[in-house]
Amino acid sequence: MRRPWGTKRVRQAWTVVAALAAVGLFVATDAVAAFHTPPSLDLPRLSTAVGSAPSVRSPGGDPSPHAPRVVARVPVGYVPQGIAYDARGGAVFVASRASVSVINDTVDAVVATIPVGAGSTGMPEGAAYDPANNEVFVANSDGNVTVVDASSDTVLKNISVGSDPIGVAYDPPQGEVYVTNGCVALPCGFGAVTVLNTTNDSVVTTIVPVGSAPVAAVYDSRKGEVFVSNHNSASVTVINATSNWVVATVSDGSVSYPEGLAYDPAQGEVFVANNGAGDVAVINDSENAVVAVVPISSGSTFGSSPQGVAYDASSGEVFVTAGYPSRVIVISSTTDKVVASVPFAGGPVGALYDPAKGEVFVAGCSGSFCTGNISVLSFVRSSYQLTFRERNLPPGTIWWVNVTGSPTVRSTGTKLTVYEPPGLYSYVVGTANKSWATPSGTLSLGLRPGSRTVNFLRETFPVTFSETGLPKASKWCMAISDGRTYCTRKTSVTFLDPNGTYSYTFSTTRSDYSAPGGSFTVSGAAVSRIVVFSTTS
Repeated sequence: MRRPWGTKRVRQAWTVVAALAAVGLFVATDAVAAFHTPPSLDLPRLSTAVGSAPSVRSPGGDPSPHAPRVVARVPVGYVPQGIAYDARGGAVFVASRASVSVINDTVDAVVATIPVGAGSTGMPEGAAYDPANNEVFVANSDGNVTVVDASSDTVLKNISVGSDPIGVAYDPPQGEVYVTNGCVALPCGFGAVTVLNTTNDSVVTTIVPVGSAPVAAVYDSRKGEVFVSNHNSASVTVINATSNWVVATVSDGSVSYPEGLAYDPAQGEVFVANNGAGDVAVINDSENAVVAVVPISSGSTFGSSPQGVAYDASSGEVFVTAGYPSRVIVISSTTDKVVASVPFAGGPVGALYDPAKGEVFVAGCSGSFCTGNISVLSFVRSSYQLTFRERNLPPGTIWWVNVTGSPTVRSTGTKLTVYEPPGLYSYVVGTANKSWATPSGTLSLGLRPGSRTVNFLRETFPVTFSETGLPKASKWCMAISDGRTYCTRKTSVTFLDPNGTYSYTFSTTRSDYSAPGGSFTVSGAAVSRIVVFSTTS
């Protein structure tokens, strides 16, 4: 919540002012970082409550595909900032003044409060979760990073990292944590990034310089790079996570007072909250260049001063918090367009997507002292028609479809319909008639009706007849009642048949040998028979 461009005394005073502003940190799924309001922006007046919105409209006045509602409001410490998610324990860690609140995401309640920070003036800022060691790394304003054991909710160690640590990002392959140092030397001419080893909780190196006042950091798993937003220098620094060298700087004018970052691995893109411009820049990680700018400020319909960013891999959507007016904005990462804008009272700052529950945790505060709370938003998505059409089944055959997470739907016709919200789904198709089968699959449903054709094929099973009694290498044949004939000089013959009953006869080129005919039945399983040839004399 502190401005990285002021003196230490001014920054300490700003902590109190920031309580009125409710501007601070953002949290992405890979990282958490602090954000700061540009000096040119006026401080907003905070509402004393956080509430759900009435009907929400997306751009153009069409009904939004989302109907978000606040399903829980969890009190936390004053001035909540960074948020990190522990998938193993189903816990959300929220950094607030002098402590970290631990929220159980099943009951949406605080189950522990952890004092953090090595000094009395320290304020927790960013946070990131290390799944390999089950630890949470919390950046404190007094120049250290607190390591928290996520199992016992206790402090393990404080690591001195440098001046004004803010943002935190975790790199799984290297087992390292990247911490942005917002102000290396007054008047904050440049910043740095401190790299921590998560095995022994020690400093590996310090990357200098990056841009002025670096705040947020996020890890790009596809390229093995770390992106850092530099607030004062209007740029994004790209760091190679293997060599810890700066490999690129994105500063083409599309980046303005950048704050929150979120990485979309499906598109290979980084979403940057431009706090100054009131939009979101999209950086392609192959080109390290801005490929799109998503406007989110349009009168009173959307919001300006974006801060927090979080990515939802299941729906391919990006959630952005904005303060003027207070909103949570939803962007499609496929189309780079706003698909929903949610009015949000109480000054939203940080955002975190919980993949286990499909919910968004939003940090905010209310009142003159910025009393903190976490609002849990459940996005009840509008459903769209999904039609399955079958081919090849005999008329009147009962068949069914089960889409993951939904009841099974049955039909005796050639099509059936289910309704699902946008997302990626797996499905299973079947029929009670064991003679027919079709493979399962996956599909993606967007913001419009979808369809899928499934081809049933006759299910076949191996049928094996093995002969005994004939002299070695004697030719013998098996004639099936449907007109097929199989001949061989080997001791067995195998073929595939669907369910049914078949009659057969045997013959051989050895006129002095014969074998009796008969019938066999295939009923959903393999068939194996022995045929005995005997001499006729």
